[in-house]
Amino acid sequence: MEESRGHEQWLRELLRDEDFMVFMQEQPGIYASKESFFAQDVPGGIAAETAWDLVSFMRRMSASPSVREYVPLAGKDVFDLSHWCTPPRTLEILGALYAETGAASQLWHNVEPLLARGRLQKPIVEDLHASAVRDGLALDYETVRAIVRGERMPASDEERIVANTASLLRDVDGFAWPLTGEVLQALYGRIVEGVDTFSGRRSALPPTPYAELFVRDTERPFDMVAERLVVDGRWGSQPLLGLIMNSAIIWGRWPFPHCNEFMEMVVRWVYVRHVGVPALRAVPATKLRLDWEMGLMAPDVAPFRYGEAVAVSDFGVDNTPYLIVMANLLQEGVARLRAEVDRIYAEDAREKAAIEADGRLNHRQQQLLCAMVDDPRRVTDVAAYAERFDTAVSTAREDLNKLVGLGLCLTEFHGKKQVFWRRRESAPQG
Repeated sequence: MEESRGHEQWLRELLRDEDFMVFMQEQPGIYASKESFFAQDVPGGIAAETAWDLVSFMRRMSASPSVREYVPLAGKDVFDLSHWCTPPRTLEILGALYAETGAASQLWHNVEPLLARGRLQKPIVEDLHASAVRDGLALDYETVRAIVRGERMPASDEERIVANTASLLRDVDGFAWPLTGEVLQALYGRIVEGVDTFSGRRSALPPTPYAELFVRDTERPFDMVAERLVVDGRWGSQPLLGLIMNSAIIWGRWPFPHCNEFMEMVVRWVYVRHVGVPALRAVPATKLRLDWEMGLMAPDVAPFRYGEAVAVSDFGVDNTPYLIVMANLLQEGVARLRAEVDRIYAEDAREKAAIEADGRLNHRQQQLLCAMVDDPRRVTDVAAYAERFDTAVSTAREDLNKLVGLGLCLTEFHGKKQVFWRRRESAPQG
């Protein structure tokens, strides 16, 4: 009893310590690593371990899910009790990203035609290659790039996985929401179609003191995997939290039999369409996460080392540091996307200006070449050209043959039909 009174007196004095009160107000939102937390001076004369527990308690009180949602806690391992907060700065980042990448945004208005015409393949190639690396496939970047661009037919099971996933991404809007077990199984079936053997490897993770967070799930039916993924409404007004946590579940636990990294990419594409942020399809989240894992991200973007972006205490695993880093990575990815889109449109404007200034070309030829700048896959033939510009067939043939003679177009015969397309490396100079 006397010892209890002594503890109560100590607690009263601690709660009256203004420096300690300021410390407790500031620390819950800072989220420094445990190493840096223990290196600082703690006011009130208490041990760093005790301060860590007190701060963790304060964070847990404002975290999601609520403590009540975890009842009963008896028998639970600390690593089974995950929770998170949304710091104001992170919430601000996610809100800005949601506005900038939405279906009505200028960015999506610019990105959508580039994706549709195959002109924004770099982020897709980066994500597929990063998925291959994380899934343990022995494929280099150039091989993945050639498969995505249609320049290489898959010659192995590993290459077929990439080709199948690239094809699925083009068709992914045909799959319905919600992500039921049946939908997940259909997506998975497309990825592994025609694949006989799998690597069975998982790329080694960097050393982490929290290896328990990266233990692969035992294989589960697709219905159970679907139940584990995020459901509508759980994330309140910020659905990008669901995007981050869904990906974390697949990346961290590998719930599918094979090709988990590729499944994460496809599920992400479906999810961003559903929540109305389609421009995020052109943000290579797997590549950004792999760069973080390899230590290639600047400290202001990734203030925690990969595998250590959690705060573990007796109250469970606080995933807020992971959420902070992933929001930063998405912000970095959108900034890179914006720069790449601006570069493409600026280059197009220069090429169109050079075409329009080329005195060797008439207005029909200029219009055709400018349309081919917008869509490099566009081809035409004599009949289509004559119909488009309401001119005689002989004039159309003369115009197109002149473009070939100037080195601005290439041509070949498909059966009896002669087709023409723009030769990009020979774009006219102003």
